[in-house]
Amino acid sequence: MLNQKIPPQNIEAEQALIISVLINDDSLVKIRNIVEPRDFYREAHQIIFGACLELSRKHEPVDLVTLSNLLKLQGTLEKVGGEEYLGSLLDAASTSAGAPYYAQIVKECADRRRLICVCLDTARQAHSGDLDELTGRIKAEVRTISGISKTENFDSSGMIHSAFKGIEQKHATGNRTRGVLTGFEAVDYRMRGLARGESTILGARPNIGKTALTLNTADFISDNYPEMTVLYFNLESSSELLTLRRLAAHSGQSFTRLQTGEIENWDTLTKSCGALSEKKNLKLISDTRKFGTIEAIADYCEMEAMEHNISIIIIDHLQLVRTKQKTFSDNDRLSLITQRMANIALELKTHVLGLSQLNRAVEARTNKKPTMFDFRDSGTIEQNADNLLALWKPDPESEIVKIGMLKGRSIRGWWEADLLFKQDHQRFYDVA
Repeated sequence: MLNQKIPPQNIEAEQALIISVLINDDSLVKIRNIVEPRDFYREAHQIIFGACLELSRKHEPVDLVTLSNLLKLQGTLEKVGGEEYLGSLLDAASTSAGAPYYAQIVKECADRRRLICVCLDTARQAHSGDLDELTGRIKAEVRTISGISKTENFDSSGMIHSAFKGIEQKHATGNRTRGVLTGFEAVDYRMRGLARGESTILGARPNIGKTALTLNTADFISDNYPEMTVLYFNLESSSELLTLRRLAAHSGQSFTRLQTGEIENWDTLTKSCGALSEKKNLKLISDTRKFGTIEAIADYCEMEAMEHNISIIIIDHLQLVRTKQKTFSDNDRLSLITQRMANIALELKTHVLGLSQLNRAVEARTNKKPTMFDFRDSGTIEQNADNLLALWKPDPESEIVKIGMLKGRSIRGWWEADLLFKQDHQRFYDVA
């Protein structure tokens, strides 16, 4: 049996927070997005703080007189201890400067109480409850406690101010990018980076190089944005094979010979192993048993976002991703998956890049150039994705691979560019 303990609380911090508001009601602006009435442990303090917020919403001063009058009108003055208790609060020594600090203490205690309730409720239901429903509720509660689902301020004036500040900052610094760069000038010049909140689908036929291209991109982003995390989900290859691809690209050695142990330069290989092993901000995930569904991928990304700033999420490839939801066709499944990708990008404020197979119709064309309709079992891919990119090889004997935009929601205009693909080194280069 669980030991009965007093729930986490800090009455002194609750009192100090209320005093701070009564001393200077401007402090409400600093704390209203941190704490709310239900976060207070003592019911009297919940009522008092709720009344302070009500006065603020009416644009009335928040002081002892107005607070007492409102509580009288509400019929709750005696319930909180009367004017005597309100007066005793002001007798305590405190300053309004500490309001955010006190608010954080009150909020943390409230979150701890909620987490304890979730754990106790889970323990009671874990023996017989529906597992998917139970785990889903736990995750939702944890996200709420962590603040992921906290309502943002949707005031349009604040949004305009934020947008203007962003434009002003980019103008002052000369930064002309919209998001993280890929490392390929041909792409970055046209897309201005991979913007947060957007999703991109990159389509190609097999053996064109889409996995190599995105691994090159992942390594570039992890190198140039060390304070951010890259998540790479691969449902087609083992982690060992993916690592060999990265070693070949980094060291310039043959991918084929690395697989057979025919090493050309041990010194270069050793240095590449050291350099890649130091990258703690690039996570390669290839466990299809755990991460074979879009729901599992989304859950993992959300948990990572609680601790890290995610620069990009890459999923290779979409035709292998499953869903727990019932679907009647591959079109339905891919439509659901690409919509979830778009939601992940928006909710986590990151960029999601999904790889997709193209159908065989591309190979029948002389120039091999894809269209939006060539995405295999496309469903509503072209509607759900913000950007559609394609890779193709006009000449099978050439090392030139073309990359082109088929659709861009924020960056208008169809474009194509040349890249050089050294297949045995698993490395793409810009064409000079």
